[in-house]
Amino acid sequence: MRHGARGMWIAGAMVAMGLWSATAHALTFTVNSTTDEVDASPGNAICATASGTCTLRAAIQEANVVLGDDTIVLPAGTFQLTLTGDGDNASVTGDLDIQQGVDITGAGIDATVIDGLGADRVFHVLNGTRLTLSALAIVNGAAPASAGGGIYLDGADAEALTLTNVRMTGNSAGQGGAIYYTGSALTITDAAFADNSATAGGVMLQTGDGTLTVTRATFDANTVTGGPGGSIYYAGTGLVTIVDGSFVDGSAGVGGAVFADTDAGLSLAGSTFESSFATSAGGGVFYTGAGNVDVTGGRFADDVALSAGGGLYVDSEGSLTVTSTELTGNLAVGTGGGIFFDGGPGNVTLTDVVMVDNSAPSGVGGGLFTTATGVLRLTRTEIRDSFSASPGGGVYASGQTATIVGGSRFIGNRVANGPGGGMFDTPAGDSVFTDSAFDDNRALNGPGGGLFRAGGGTATIAGSTFSKNQATGGGGQGGGLYIAATTAAGVTNCTFSGNVAGDSGGGIYPVTPITIASSTFTGNRAIVTGGSAIYSTASPVTLAANVLAAVGIGDSCAGTVPFTSGNDNIDQDGSCGLAGVNDRTVDPQLGPLADNGGPTLTHMPIAGSPAIDAASSSACPATDQRGTGRPADGNGDGAAVCDSGAVEFLDECPSDPAKVLPGVCGCGVADADANGNGAVDCLVNAELKARIARGVTLVGGITGEKSAEQTTMKSEVKATGEDLIAYVNQTPGIVLADASANLGKLAKKTKKALRGTLKGKGKSLLKKKARATTALQALDAAVAPQ
Repeated sequence: MRHGARGMWIAGAMVAMGLWSATAHALTFTVNSTTDEVDASPGNAICATASGTCTLRAAIQEANVVLGDDTIVLPAGTFQLTLTGDGDNASVTGDLDIQQGVDITGAGIDATVIDGLGADRVFHVLNGTRLTLSALAIVNGAAPASAGGGIYLDGADAEALTLTNVRMTGNSAGQGGAIYYTGSALTITDAAFADNSATAGGVMLQTGDGTLTVTRATFDANTVTGGPGGSIYYAGTGLVTIVDGSFVDGSAGVGGAVFADTDAGLSLAGSTFESSFATSAGGGVFYTGAGNVDVTGGRFADDVALSAGGGLYVDSEGSLTVTSTELTGNLAVGTGGGIFFDGGPGNVTLTDVVMVDNSAPSGVGGGLFTTATGVLRLTRTEIRDSFSASPGGGVYASGQTATIVGGSRFIGNRVANGPGGGMFDTPAGDSVFTDSAFDDNRALNGPGGGLFRAGGGTATIAGSTFSKNQATGGGGQGGGLYIAATTAAGVTNCTFSGNVAGDSGGGIYPVTPITIASSTFTGNRAIVTGGSAIYSTASPVTLAANVLAAVGIGDSCAGTVPFTSGNDNIDQDGSCGLAGVNDRTVDPQLGPLADNGGPTLTHMPIAGSPAIDAASSSACPATDQRGTGRPADGNGDGAAVCDSGAVEFLDECPSDPAKVLPGVCGCGVADADANGNGAVDCLVNAELKARIARGVTLVGGITGEKSAEQTTMKSEVKATGEDLIAYVNQTPGIVLADASANLGKLAKKTKKALRGTLKGKGKSLLKKKARATTALQALDAAVAPQ
């Protein structure tokens, strides 16, 4: 018996060894206990503790011995690491030591929780091996005197660390509160990190040559004391990519949410950085390196840096590209409230960017600060309500090879002491501004309320509007525009309206030879020295086909340099001293600043204006400020001649003596709402529906009580019935929702039902009100929408 039994044991052992050998490279251990117990016999390929259960620790011990990429499957539950102890690397006590590649999968991000209990870190990955975690949470790991409270993986040849659908909360360490990683790629997808802390890298600290890729992850209230990277600290040679990330309430010394030091660059797509804080630079994000920084579809809101870069700080030899991104309410006490860029030959490009209410209260560049030596491009970018103590309330740009601004808006920006309320622009090369608006910006103690442009190259401004900007206090010159360039400047198809200079040059103060053509000036003011439109003392000014309306304070033109005529100007007060061909001193008869089409507000000449078809002796631009083709026949004499000023007038109602411009109602019919019911009178269906809606409101307000208010309401109810019948019978063009409907009969039925509500009381009144409401609704249903 003993011999036979022994033979059976040997045969069974051989079968088991054969199975082990066949599956050595893909073992799966399914954990069935949440207790923290060691494996009874590590290395036998069987996860079993002395009590016969399979625990997480036991499964890891087996995976460490058996060669191959094993899998550990965890059920729902909380796995507390109660076997404390130091100095063990075999997963016997303390943290869970990973010695060979393994995949650990839980039952869900909130269902399976591995809890370090604040006594030790959770995972220690040795030998540079691979670790993949998914569908679980790691909480309360701690390594206060070391690194990686949740996960520590250190090895120059380390394989990839991958986290998918993982939550890490309440972990802490000296470095990398949740993760410390040195190796190749680190990939994080669908993860959540909250309340992790360290002295560097509140959530993670990664070094080495691996890339970092984070996709659809949230980072909430992670903190660093004194050091960099409130959530992420990356200092390596790989590319950092964050897609659809959310960073909220992070804090650090540098980079309240993210700190990245790499020459490979930084890519942020669809990510939010909100209410993060840095005691130094980069309230939201801090980048340094030689690579490019690309931000797409992002949002920086209410981030704070006590020095520079409230939202985003970039110190790079590469380029910065920001697209379809919003920066709102960010603060840098020093420089660059929204964005700070200090770099080498790279470009700075902002496209479809909105920057609102950013500030630099002790420095420069309330919205954007850049000293890039490449090209600065702002396209369809809005910078609004931003503030700085010194130059550039909206934008501070200096040293770039060129400035190119197109279709952008600078609105309500302020600088407390210095030039450039909307923008301070001092490039080494040329500047070009097109189709842009500078509105209500202020340089409270300096020149250039809207735009201050100095520096090298030429300066060209076309198709743009400067309105309600102010340059006040000391050096209050150029309420709308202060412009200087190494060679020359040109202004074409531009509007200057309602700008104010505390001293001189309400519209423009040029300090360079300048040609101003086909532009309109009106309502500007220069309070002390004069030149409500233009003031110049140092450089020649040439005017061609402009309109200078004498509406404001001070002569339109002033200064010591004579103004040269390029012909075809209207100089209402004659202060410019022009004597060219077709220069006139007349009232130009302009309409108000309004949306007359095109990208910016303009002043359209009214019908009969002397500016119409008046510029036959000067160059005629191909289009006007709105982009409308020039020349056009504005006075109806059969000849197309260019107009003076920024806008080409075209009589769109040539047969209409009243000259009512076409709108909703067409030529000859004003777009009026005579009875104030919210419907334009000419839209007969909308008007009828508005009258029916008023009837419903009146019926709802009848109570049957005796009061002056009820008497008035009943009178209006009675009148409404009569009005609906009259409108239906006398108004042509009403379109029916149902061709078979009879509006006349429906209107009569409605009138009868309305009258029935005038004498009802109690339950009888309620029935009559319901009948009247039903009749009104039936009439309304018969009328098609406008």
